[in-house]
Amino acid sequence: IISIVLMFISFLLASITIVQERSKKTLIRTLMTPLSLERFILEKTIALILIAMLQGIILIIVAFVFYRIAIPINQLAPLFLVVLVYSASFIGIGMALATFAESENTAMLLTLVLSIPMLFLSGVFFPFETMPPLMIHLGNALPITMGIKALASVLIYQEAPDLLAGYLLPLIVYGIAGLGTAYLLLRREVME
Repeated sequence: IISIVLMFISFLLASITIVQERSKKTLIRTLMTPLSLERFILEKTIALILIAMLQGIILIIVAFVFYRIAIPINQLAPLFLVVLVYSASFIGIGMALATFAESENTAMLLTLVLSIPMLFLSGVFFPFETMPPLMIHLGNALPITMGIKALASVLIYQEAPDLLAGYLLPLIVYGIAGLGTAYLLLRREVME
């Protein structure tokens, strides 16, 4: 549940805020100041990560208070690291999606078109054992699957943080690729 909620929050926040900046022409006005596009994207990303981290903290508190899910103290740092990287990757992907959308409704639909199939291929609803081999490979390459496995390794198996690298490094790559795509497409739009 934590991974699903964080995915939707990160996707929607990133895509809708960028679309609003573009549609209300505040992006172009902002870039007429000494602020560069790189700095704008970096600061927007940091703000969205902070919001997503706050949501993650709220989810963890709810899990502890209402569902009595105990998280060992030594697993809190890896847990917040996973939430940070996971949220950042979906924020990057959401920003890239936002560059293709003309309105907030289109951005919302794009995020749903991308996130719903990811949910079904992540092993949350249907176990990997029941899927064809191609779907298993595709599902294992998705960022939501990596986030779910990283959260499971921290919360259930209580693995050491160095074992998380197999899940977190691809998530970082997804985030950087998304931010890079958003930068290139926004730069092209601004230059026109």
